[in-house]
Amino acid sequence: MDETRTRATAAAPASSPDAVALTVLHAPDPADVGQVVQVGRRLTLGRHPRDTPSLALADPDVSRQHLRLERRRGSARVGVVDLDSKNGTFVEGERVTRKGVAPDVVIRAGGSVLWLGAVPAELPSRGGLGRSRAWAESVRVVDRVAPSELGVLLVGETGTGKEVLATRLHTVSGRTGRLEALNCAAIPTELAESLLFGHAAGAFTGATTAREGHFVRADGGTLFLDELGELPLPVQAKLLRVLETGRVRPVGGGRERRVSVRVIGATCADLERSVADGGFRQDLLARLAGVVVRVPPLRERRADIPLLARHLLREAGCERALDADFVEGLLRHDWPDNVRGLRTAMRRVALLSDGPVLDAAALAHAVPAKPAVQEEARPDLEALLREHRGNVAAVASALGKDRKQVYRWLKRAGLDAASFR
Repeated sequence: MDETRTRATAAAPASSPDAVALTVLHAPDPADVGQVVQVGRRLTLGRHPRDTPSLALADPDVSRQHLRLERRRGSARVGVVDLDSKNGTFVEGERVTRKGVAPDVVIRAGGSVLWLGAVPAELPSRGGLGRSRAWAESVRVVDRVAPSELGVLLVGETGTGKEVLATRLHTVSGRTGRLEALNCAAIPTELAESLLFGHAAGAFTGATTAREGHFVRADGGTLFLDELGELPLPVQAKLLRVLETGRVRPVGGGRERRVSVRVIGATCADLERSVADGGFRQDLLARLAGVVVRVPPLRERRADIPLLARHLLREAGCERALDADFVEGLLRHDWPDNVRGLRTAMRRVALLSDGPVLDAAALAHAVPAKPAVQEEARPDLEALLREHRGNVAAVASALGKDRKQVYRWLKRAGLDAASFR
């Protein structure tokens, strides 16, 4: 007879900076996803865990008592202990019986993928895609500064989501004008001034008609200058004047126009070094960097990856379900191009993968990885099946892999376990 499971509820906000939690990022039962339990001295996970505190999962491949987390008082490390589970406990892809780990790791139990790391942050509904502490801190600063007139500089690696935060800042600011964006690295030097401030008819060869610049179009709103460090020095001086006077003069024009524009800068470069090297104006940096917001790379917010991946797949028109192999593979990839790289990968998956579920085969389209079993390893599978008389659970145990993974390998290799019994 089935027993009633007691589901864990979301943990309260961390009371100390070293607080650690176990978060369910993927599970066969969608109701399990998002459960968070803070890790104290010990925590037991299973289908029907007897201990308290515990985390219960409705995952048929999770044992009743599957694993336990142990933490000594004052220690930053957490012990992961497998409780003789049927399908094993995996930490960063390695099957373990007992292992001490520093938080910031992926744990796999059956078909469920969990994150051991900082307690997720509680964000308002408009908080964007992610609850990691690193992302939450960036959002918190953006929300705090948005209603002010201070200049904001978003600093982070390429592809981290600086434009997402710029959009949020504009939305929260309450400014009624539009948000205009200009990538300073993607414009020819000779056109930078015209694009920013506009030009009069006949101002230069090819300027047959007058044109408004981004400043005028953003009047009453926000101008987002991405890759700010690429702005040419002569244009930097004119940008500073506009920020100081609130007036714009188009190239070749005689009259100035008053504008009210909030400027947000973004860069992946070290602008302080650019100032020292003479490539960026100190006075302009001081004006724009009233508040500097650090935008974390994806490797510092790995727990946000499944949510981001699902969102990006929907953007690409892909509504298929994800399995544990796919989610675990995404989490274990380092994503050097950050969210931009993840977006490209999800578009590729949406186009190239088949079937109703995105699995290990679909993962091969997303991240560069060796196949789980190379073709030359097929004789080893056959030998293991003979040795264990077709018992897939025994083969999985011998390989240190989950049974579902072994079944996938057998299917790819065209092997029938029953024929070895």
